Formats: sequence, C-alpha cells, structure tokens
Amino acid sequence: MTTASSPIAHAPSGSFAGLDLEDVQAYRGISYAQAPVGKLRFCPPQPLAASSEQILATEPGPVSLQSPSRLSHVMGDDQSPGSEDCLRLSVWTPKADDQKRPVVIWLHGGAFMTGAGDLPWYDGVRLASEGDMVVVNVNYRLGALGFLCGPNVSPGNLGLMDQAMAVSWVKDNIAAFGGDPDQITLMGQSAGGLSIALLLCAYPELPVQRLIMMSAPLGLELSSTQVSTPMAAAYAHALDKQHLSLLGTLTAEQLLGAQGAAARFFMENLAKTGDVAPPFVPVADGSFLPYPSQLQASLAIAATRRDVMIGTTRDEATAFFARGSFDAMTQQVFETPSLLWASQAAQAQRVAYVYRFDHDPSGEALGATHCIELPFVFGNREAFATAPMLGGMEEEAFEALSRPVRQAFISFIREGRPSGNDLPLWPALPPDQPIPRLHFAKHIAVQELPPMR
Repeated sequence: MTTASSPIAHAPSGSFAGLDLEDVQAYRGISYAQAPVGKLRFCPPQPLAASSEQILATEPGPVSLQSPSRLSHVMGDDQSPGSEDCLRLSVWTPKADDQKRPVVIWLHGGAFMTGAGDLPWYDGVRLASEGDMVVVNVNYRLGALGFLCGPNVSPGNLGLMDQAMAVSWVKDNIAAFGGDPDQITLMGQSAGGLSIALLLCAYPELPVQRLIMMSAPLGLELSSTQVSTPMAAAYAHALDKQHLSLLGTLTAEQLLGAQGAAARFFMENLAKTGDVAPPFVPVADGSFLPYPSQLQASLAIAATRRDVMIGTTRDEATAFFARGSFDAMTQQVFETPSLLWASQAAQAQRVAYVYRFDHDPSGEALGATHCIELPFVFGNREAFATAPMLGGMEEEAFEALSRPVRQAFISFIREGRPSGNDLPLWPALPPDQPIPRLHFAKHIAVQELPPMR
C-alpha cells in the first residue's frame, strides 16, 4: 500500500509507487516483460502492455528458479525465493525527476545458473547516491528455463533475450526515473560480463553507450546444438513430455528436477575433462549467435562497438579449482581474452581501460578470487558479511579500498573516464602500445603489460 509520501514515477509502461529511502528513491520488482509462464515458458520474452493502474514497486522481484550456487563457499549463501515470474528489474535513483542522470544497468553473474540482480549484494543505494546516477538491476531466466535449447523444447538463449528486453525497457522508461536514456552504461560480472559480449554480437545496435565487463569468461567455450539438443531431450524425458510449450502449470520441484536430470546427462555424457563450463550456457546456434567456428570473429567485431572498462581478478580460478591448477585457467578463460577485447577496442579507436583486482583480504588459499571485487564496487560490506572471500575484513580497511574502486566505476559511468582523488593517472589503451593496467590493491598503481599481438 502506498502513502502520501510514496514517490511516484510516471513512465510510459505505467505509474510506479516506490520507496523513499534516506538518500535515494527505490522502485523494486518492476516487470519488464510478460511473465514467462504456461504457454510463454521457453518462449522469447514478450512485451508487457502499459498498465492504467498504479503499480506498487516496493519489494524485490522474484529470482529465477535455481539450485544452490556452486560459489557459496566463496560468496556465502542466498535464500531468496524463486519463481518463473522472474522478468523483473529494480531502479535506484536520487529522484524520479527530469534531471537526465547517467544510467547503469547491472547484469549479475552466477554461471547462467544462479544469482539475481535484485539480491542485497547488489543493492544500488550507494552507487546511486554517491554517483548522482540511476542504477538498474535486472533479473533474467537462468538454467534450463533460460538456456535449454532443442527442437520442440526451447529456441535457446532466452536469458540473453531477457537481458536485451530489459535494456529496451530502460531505454523507453528510464527518463521517468530521472535517468538519461542516451547515457546508459551496461555493467556485468562473470556470466553477466560474457552476456554483454554476446549481446553486442546479437544486437549491434543495443542502445547502450559504454560497457563495464568484470571477470568476463570470454575464453569459455559456448554450447553447440550438438550438445544442447540431447540435453533438451533428456530434460523433456525427465518430465515425460516431448512438447514442453504445451505444458501448463509445473511446480518448481518438477522444473528443477528435470534441470538436474539434464545436468547429470551433460556431466555423464557430454562434459569435457577439466571443463569449467556449467551445463546450461548460451548456445552458438548459428541463428541468435554465430556457429562456434565463427564466434571468435564475431566477438572481435563486437569489441569495436563500444567504449569499455574491463578487468579481472588476480586469482579468478581459485573459486573453481584446487591450488596448482588455477593459474592457467585464470589466464585462458579470463585474463588473456579480456586483454584482447580491450586491445581490439583500442585498435578501432574506442576508449578502453583495463584493471586487475589484486587485493587479498583473507590471506588464505582463495586469494584475489572470482567475485572478490563485487562488495568493493557496490560498497556493500554488510551484505557480504558472511562471505568467506572477505575473511572478516574490517570496515576501515574495506572502505579504504572500496572508495577508490567506486570512484573509478562512477566516473567511467558518468564521464567515460575512470578518475578520482584516490586514484593515480590511469590512461586508456593506446593502439599497438604497452597496455596500462590499473591494479586495485592496498597500494593502487598502474603497471604496463606488453601489447597484445
């Protein structure tokens, strides 16, 4: 229920009653597409008709149905309720007025299997208030519901289509929340970072101006129809159905049970030894995305389409492997392809900045592991209080590093150049020259790397 003091945003898609917080207004759990349930299950996201009634937007949106995360030993656990009706987003803004502030859209990670944009980890209050900008966090379909692909089951890549639909919704509606639809930065970490690259392959005219790609596994091998088709058949067999588009209501237990059956089929019959790829990932199907043989060329072109800030963590793969086997995987899957993306952008006269997050607050085996930068970017130490990767880091030490990290991200979103009082001079990449990379650590410094050839 709304009160006289509830802030209202009057957008083309409807009027939304939000929350008046201390420093910002929040509009939570807004549907950006029709609920993908019943006959819309395993269909591309469908536009949602504008509402003539005021919509209450005060609660986080449901997350996509999912099993426990394989990175709970790194980030901690989340117990948010899941639902098929998950195509929701939340907006944090200093005020729903006509000021046309810069906008950042957040795409969460989680191996295309877990997570949500609307988790407390990614609360947008601090970035919105400090940066005087609008923060939008997106939930999209995960696992089988988002990335199953096979005849008479699903066209595949639905989670990516969801993300694109959310970006389109933001473009059309964000002015009502005090945002500038012509100054949108798309920011994502891990699966969210890879999603950005794939979206730029599939949607060259995606209405965003800048990219922030954090720990994007650009070296990850995507699925192919040769792999995805038998997985889809295993999924349908587990539900004893061949035409899942004809199914009505299914319980979360049934859907997750079938997903588990398809995942086991993948692990037992299709997975490669030492492969870090999860069972459900985007599919290089030759339609929405290029075939595997053409994908690298498509990514090279995508890298030239937008200005970018891109980075990795020093010890990415400790989150997935035992010590002794992770260094090569960190290089192969994360660091080298990210440097290549930045170099290709610079070669095309795009502005590109490269960073690496080196700080190791725990001093333990995880090191500067995958996801370690997230609490520092959002400034949400309290939300990560139980995260093993932080190792009980004290507030003063946390803030000493989080402050310059936030400065860099906010200034890039606002101005296209990462800068701040607590940062050294951080040059953009010059074409065919040594790469200046900023290292976030106790002592922040820029180091040069050999150019990519």
